Amino acid sequence: LVQGGTHNHRADTDHEILFRQESNFHYLFGVPLEDCYGTVDLKTGESTLFVPHLPDSYRVWFGSIPTKEELRVKYAVDRV
Repeated sequence: LVQGGTHNHRADTDHEILFRQESNFHYLFGVPLEDCYGTVDLKTGESTLFVPHLPDSYRVWFGSIPTKEELRVKYAVDRV
């Protein structure tokens, strides 16, 4: 199990710390999204990407939420 980068918050400020993906996770999966996890089966080479569930309110500020199938194709993993 490989953990991707997490979003850091600064309390009481209007300044957001820029997100930077964890290097090993980025190397293995190429996913720039925060709070994700991934696995690679060393015997079969099959990869699984775990992404956080985003509420519908996410669409108001950030647009559409990608489906599991869109993420699977975009990041060339076997399962999401």
